[in-house]
Amino acid sequence: MNNIDMKKIFIIFLIIFATECFADTIEGRVSEQGEKIQQHRIIDKQTGLGIDNAQIALPKENYYTRTDQDGYFDLDANINGTSIMSVKKDKYKPYSMTVNKHSFDKPIEVSIEKSNPHDTIIDLNLYHLGDGSYSDNSANAGEFMSGAIGPFYNKKFNLKNINI
Repeated sequence: MNNIDMKKIFIIFLIIFATECFADTIEGRVSEQGEKIQQHRIIDKQTGLGIDNAQIALPKENYYTRTDQDGYFDLDANINGTSIMSVKKDKYKPYSMTVNKHSFDKPIEVSIEKSNPHDTIIDLNLYHLGDGSYSDNSANAGEFMSGAIGPFYNKKFNLKNINI
């Protein structure tokens, strides 16, 4: 091989080597620019750390989402009027708040606290009680998208021996 062929092979090898070495860095920069467009977040009240896989629900809009590994979530639901937003996560107290279409104009941060053995939580779901008879002009009639389950709610549960 002559000197020119050796230089060509060396340059090709150098290009391949440089491409392999810097490929992760180039990809990393691109992905960092697209992360966490929305800043809505669910955090632990005591530690201030984000809570992963918490469920955020707007039952009136039939909208459900979950937080990412750092507690961030995007809410792209179309909210008409006022609605109830609930947050659920195992080993945490359930949380709910009233929201409207302007509630998410700015990033929100919701802190929830861990439950303890003395908390009484029978059920985490929302239920519409009643006989199903109401006028469309009734207060909060829009909240009754699901039918009433009846005038009473029964739930069987067992309590472990708790020393009080």
